[in-house]
Amino acid sequence: MADDAWPVVLLGMRISVVLVLYLFLLSGFRALRSELRAPALGLAPAPPRWRTSVPERPAPMPAVDDARDLPLPVPIVEPDDGPVEPPAAPARRRIPLPLAIPAAAAALVLVLGGAAALLTRSPDARVPGGVATAPPTEAFGPPVVKPAAGRVTVGLAAQEDSLVRVTVDGVVQFDGTLKARQRQAWEGGQRIQVWTDKGKTLLIAINGDNLGPYSPSMGQPDWNRIDFGFGPGWVRSDR
Repeated sequence: MADDAWPVVLLGMRISVVLVLYLFLLSGFRALRSELRAPALGLAPAPPRWRTSVPERPAPMPAVDDARDLPLPVPIVEPDDGPVEPPAAPARRRIPLPLAIPAAAAALVLVLGGAAALLTRSPDARVPGGVATAPPTEAFGPPVVKPAAGRVTVGLAAQEDSLVRVTVDGVVQFDGTLKARQRQAWEGGQRIQVWTDKGKTLLIAINGDNLGPYSPSMGQPDWNRIDFGFGPGWVRSDR
């Protein structure tokens, strides 16, 4: 992967994490709202059934002249509860959906965040050409990259802000300011040309060999502006 694609990859991972977290939280909110709106489970008590019974026929009463004077039998109404139903078995407990969805989202965010940290924890392990800032506790120096056969590598480390221009195989790969405690490496097949205005403080490594400050390593300790080119198999003459 080209080194300049790393920021795009990391930005895509961050956008994916935020999007997935948003979708999971939205699903959890909808599930919680549905559960709050759902009616409580359970059966309302059934209304009692009633049965009508007629009292036993009373004993014959003496004859009277007017039948309208006889009392009428009053029906007696008694409640009927019907057959007794056994109590329902208790429902098994389960994890509420509104709690399970945010928990799964948090776990996914942790996994993706850990993957991003593993991909970016070692700046020197990246493809030559990537800019990295050395931690304050780490011994500061240029990236030392061993070249493959027939290749050339150059690593730079700025002790202070430095103007730098690096041309790899005739193409300018970097032209700007290398900030203090930033370091960068390049790899080419024919020649790497390095120009800077801070040759006394810019540290350099060539073909896996850490040479220290750029100008003194080239035999010009008084120069600040310096421009040299390096090819495959280049080594300092006194080594």
